[in-house]
Amino acid sequence: MKTKYTVMREPQLVPKHAVIDPAALPCDYDYQCRMGESCSGVISLVDRNITVCQYDVTKEDRMCIFHADCLQGQRCSRNKEGTFVCTTSIEAALGTVPCTYDYECSGGENCVNIADQGKEKVFRCRQSKVKDPRHDQLCRTNAECPYQQVGFKS
Repeated sequence: MKTKYTVMREPQLVPKHAVIDPAALPCDYDYQCRMGESCSGVISLVDRNITVCQYDVTKEDRMCIFHADCLQGQRCSRNKEGTFVCTTSIEAALGTVPCTYDYECSGGENCVNIADQGKEKVFRCRQSKVKDPRHDQLCRTNAECPYQQVGFKS
């Protein structure tokens, strides 16, 4: 009878300040995570490590597909390696980004007509004037919180 051995990866250390949500989503890429999260958390199991989404505002070069994947004040653009990443944008921070659809806006902003009534329509990314019912909702875990919010006990 032949014995088969499996070589396991070395576990990656998770910093003490990192909070891995028990309901964290497994991921391979940043864009699979919610806004404000990155694919940087590691859960070590007996036989393997699982990479999961983790809230990480300080993450640089967060991968994205749409501008909506980025935090407020950032845009999704191609870097030198050809990967699309979130980068700081003065236009996004100032609210001067032209748009047609909401997914062209970052940080949970909406594509809003900013022109006066009766004039030609001008659309820009802005925070919606209508309160979104998903904000300030009760949540038990970060996975239940929308946008850039994290759950905390009061």
